[in-house]
Amino acid sequence: MAASNRLRPGDTASQDATAKMTHVARGHRVSGSLDLSHNYFPDMPLEMTVNMTSLRRLDLSYNELSTVPMVAQSLPQLRELSLAGNPITSLTNTTMIGGAQRLKELDIRQLPLNFFETGAFSKMTSLRTLHLSPFKGVRHFNIPQVILSNSGLRQLHVECHEHPGLQDEMNGVLPGKVRNITMSGEQLRTLPHNLLQGVRSPSLHFVVRNSSLDVVPRSVFQEAGWVRNLTVDVRHNRLRTLGNPSTADFPGLPRATFLTDLQVADNHWSCDCDIGQQACTMASSLLQLFRTYSSPMASLVVTDSSQLTVDDFEKLPDQIMWVEVWQRKKRQYLCGEENSEERTTCRRIDDDLRLARCANKNNASLIEVLKADVECGWGSSAGGPGVTTPLVVIAGIIAMFANI
Repeated sequence: MAASNRLRPGDTASQDATAKMTHVARGHRVSGSLDLSHNYFPDMPLEMTVNMTSLRRLDLSYNELSTVPMVAQSLPQLRELSLAGNPITSLTNTTMIGGAQRLKELDIRQLPLNFFETGAFSKMTSLRTLHLSPFKGVRHFNIPQVILSNSGLRQLHVECHEHPGLQDEMNGVLPGKVRNITMSGEQLRTLPHNLLQGVRSPSLHFVVRNSSLDVVPRSVFQEAGWVRNLTVDVRHNRLRTLGNPSTADFPGLPRATFLTDLQVADNHWSCDCDIGQQACTMASSLLQLFRTYSSPMASLVVTDSSQLTVDDFEKLPDQIMWVEVWQRKKRQYLCGEENSEERTTCRRIDDDLRLARCANKNNASLIEVLKADVECGWGSSAGGPGVTTPLVVIAGIIAMFANI
């Protein structure tokens, strides 16, 4: 049950807060869930455990707890615990012991940690879902190292509120059963290329939610070399572009990833064709060579009416128009027989694309734009580049290199 006696901002006395909290706990036999979030509780006395021995979910988020309360260690049936948003500054090897070792879900987002002892979660062998933030107060904080011993972990949620990037924090190998990664937070502005490099599961559900990202680059997915079947959910963001997650032309290819499900509604999509992601990758190495020379580089003419400078070339976006070709491949390989589960999934994907809007096409439905515009081709998505423009780009770079 959810606690109804919420403290008002004026109720700041510590004893009064504790008395109210204990009254809530003792006044009801709680056997399922207890929500004490968004109050001003400075502590959780052991008296709370009276009539709560069967409690399975406890939400203590956004209170004034300075340490992990002993209550978390004293409830034998507790399986879900939220401590998010409390002024807890330290987690040690003795923090999560007793009943806390049996937790299946733990939420420690937005804690002002300045000390995190290696192995703090090592005894939590039942942990399946972890919500956390990159703790900027902890030196060399590394998420794969934090969860190294949690071999049963399946879902990892990283929420950024004070940290714009995660390259160092996500560098390393994740536990082998991690198959759901969610990234969120208003301060999340970029995704590192190595974000999915540590995934070892052949199936992955990747989610980005409520972020400040405007692009999810294809390079993020290209590093997910162990993933064979990938589902992507990027609803409710400010995204303009999304690189095609597929690195395979069809499912089942070894050492390649195929997108099996996609949700993209509630974003600000820019619906134009990419000039060829592979061409950009090939050319970027040449551009690195140019930087070693002092001679200024002229603009690279791609068409009669458009030019790319060095900076422009590096910022070319992964567009979302590859979806048109992916849809056809999805129907060919994944949709199955009528009334099958796969067919139901395919219909849901079409509904989501109908809800998605193209900001640069007067907010037209993405699926309608896909039908109306010239086909962009699979070349701007999975395997290789489109033919004409990327070849002109590469040829132009080689010609400039020869003239230096």
